[in-house]
Amino acid sequence: MKQGKKEIVITGIHIASYKQMSEVGSQKSEIVLIDLLEEIDKIEGLEKFELGSLEPTLITEEFVERLKRLEKLRNHFHLSLQSGCDKILKSMNRKYTTSEFEKATKLLRDNLTDVVLTTDIIVGFPGETDEDFEETYMFLKKINFNDMHVFKFSPRKGTPAAKMQEQVDERIKEERSKRLIESSN
Repeated sequence: MKQGKKEIVITGIHIASYKQMSEVGSQKSEIVLIDLLEEIDKIEGLEKFELGSLEPTLITEEFVERLKRLEKLRNHFHLSLQSGCDKILKSMNRKYTTSEFEKATKLLRDNLTDVVLTTDIIVGFPGETDEDFEETYMFLKKINFNDMHVFKFSPRKGTPAAKMQEQVDERIKEERSKRLIESSN
């Protein structure tokens, strides 16, 4: 902490897949994210750290048990949801379901004190019907996030989603976005 930083955020794309090989003598071992977090917790001068952009598949009973022992961890978790509808999650090529997501939030809330949960939501992904949006809306109410970052889907050239049929009208995306933002206040 030579530069005087007392708090850090560990974030990135797919941080749950962090792995590094360690070799001590003839012993080789794999270091995964929770091992790294335990080492960060030992840094002298560091007061707090938090995790961002986690996928729910990372949140297991073992992971949470090890999190509980970290003294400097701030219990603020940004979990990447994107949609509360399994059909849309599958279309987005997400590797988790709403039930897995709900289980992860329950594990965190049941095992850690003063947990703050935030997420990102994309409205108007190609093929999202009114029923799919309502499913997302009700799921968000059920999970009861502390805060949500709501984005309207915008196609990026060259991505599979940009080429998908059933693009959602901009007006509908705007209405859905406003409804989620208003419901989170």
